[in-house]
Amino acid sequence: MIFRAFMTLVVLLATPNMALAHGSVVGAGNFYNGLLHPLFVPAHFLLLSALSLLLAQQPLHNNKTHFMVFIITVVIGLSCAWFAIGKDPEILLLASTAVVGVLVVLKPKLSVWLGASIAACVGLMVGLDSKQADLSGLAKFTVFCGSGIGITLFIVYPFAILQSFKVDTVDRFHWLDIAIRVLGSWAAACALLVLALSVASYFS
Repeated sequence: MIFRAFMTLVVLLATPNMALAHGSVVGAGNFYNGLLHPLFVPAHFLLLSALSLLLAQQPLHNNKTHFMVFIITVVIGLSCAWFAIGKDPEILLLASTAVVGVLVVLKPKLSVWLGASIAACVGLMVGLDSKQADLSGLAKFTVFCGSGIGITLFIVYPFAILQSFKVDTVDRFHWLDIAIRVLGSWAAACALLVLALSVASYFS
């Protein structure tokens, strides 16, 4: 029942061509709207959540490289978005969510460079999809600064929470491992549903 309600909510929020796809909180200010931007865009929310889950499954010593590459590519993506370089990567975001979600379910041990490559692709795409065409000057810069911090925190905080639950006793950690893989499957399923809706709306 909870799963069906969750799926329905995500599909409704991520319906293609929705007017509030890049919405904002009235009165929150440019910085905080940028900070919360990943929560306003379902494709960002799903992909960043899936990546955080995947990184939480990897050896801790590899994640320093993963996070460093992710932050660099987010900055590159936001820089391209500032100059409106590149097309809307929403379909790629959803397809990537499906792939990363499946990887979470399979729980592979990624090499440090493969993990960094996945993090780089995600960071670049989310940054590129954070355009603010209606703003300019200082307001646009403030939003982009907030977006960069928000995107980074959206990866770091869930990862840190999951790491805090990891203990040496395998029996106590077993439930968390299952929960992470279930969440990964939900992210993949939601992304595939929205992709199907996008294809259906394209041909309708």
